[in-house]
Amino acid sequence: MIDTFLIFKMYKYDWISIVLISIVALIALNNFIYEKRFRSLLVDFFNNKYYMKYVRNTPIIINTFNIIFLIINLLTIGLISFFFLEYYYPNTFSIYNFESYLIIIGLILGYYIVKGTLSFIFNYILENLEQSRKFLFYKINIRNISSVISLIFIAIHQYSTFSSHTTLVVLLSVFSAVNVLGYLFSSFQLVTKNKQATYQIILYLCTLEIAPLLIYVKTALLLMNSDF
Repeated sequence: MIDTFLIFKMYKYDWISIVLISIVALIALNNFIYEKRFRSLLVDFFNNKYYMKYVRNTPIIINTFNIIFLIINLLTIGLISFFFLEYYYPNTFSIYNFESYLIIIGLILGYYIVKGTLSFIFNYILENLEQSRKFLFYKINIRNISSVISLIFIAIHQYSTFSSHTTLVVLLSVFSAVNVLGYLFSSFQLVTKNKQATYQIILYLCTLEIAPLLIYVKTALLLMNSDF
């Protein structure tokens, strides 16, 4: 009975450490199972070698490598979002409130599902499935890379003695920079390979990347201001 109580207490008050250990374990597992691909993702992605090696692999999403990274991505972005909300909305989000973290992950997963469905419909209507497949490949792997890089700064934010405001700003800046650079790189690569796709890429980014993200953030802020 005492052991159960201690485990529950540790889980309640140090769940962030447990989540971080889980993320590290998943990264290690993916590196162990897919060592060459994992290394190529981190080393060769921005010189296009990774694209040439794996873009034709099917399916793009439903494979073990990307499924494990999807879990890592959800846990990582969930932590980043939680840290942001905890800092700016301490009355609603407490470090001891694991349930809030689960809600955030659920919202992110729902956002991915809805956006993925809309993306498929959008590209099917425009008869742009091949171009969409290539962009999806880039997008998934940008998220994979940003999750691994962000983990370092999540740990610094959580355990360092620096100002939490400073470490949070650095964490958000690094996460945003990696994703923006990744999107710019992938868009440039696709436009270079097919200049006719320029309009479609711009339309896709505006309607299915930027607009949904703004709606998601606005909705999340409204929910927070109403204290759920």
